[in-house]
Amino acid sequence: MHKEGELKRDIKFMSAKNGEMRKVHSDAAYRFAMHLEEDAAVQGYECGVPFDRSKLLSVSRTSIRSRYFDEAWTSDFYVRYTDGSSAVFEVVSPDAYMKIAEVEKMELSRRYWAMLGIRRWVIAEVKKGGGK
Repeated sequence: MHKEGELKRDIKFMSAKNGEMRKVHSDAAYRFAMHLEEDAAVQGYECGVPFDRSKLLSVSRTSIRSRYFDEAWTSDFYVRYTDGSSAVFEVVSPDAYMKIAEVEKMELSRRYWAMLGIRRWVIAEVKKGGGK
């Protein structure tokens, strides 16, 4: 999960699953995208999916900094599966779990997507140098 419009390094790649170019903002997100490309259960996916700000205002603010509700956010991946289900994945580095701000952002994302009916919300921990 990132602030929308935040300056980051873009990594562009051709997605065979989606039949078009995709863009992510980190090596970890790129590695996760490659995992999605190889997963036969994945029909397609979106990267950097923006939150609807009007719907974000309906999310419970309990234990989340108020200023986060004034920002524009994007989730890392919205995935559609061949069985018709969908999921949201947020790519997080292992050291991020120690930061309260990161935990609050993940909880904001989880609550937002749950409010929209997404029941499968996952933190994708992608380690440096490979593995998911």
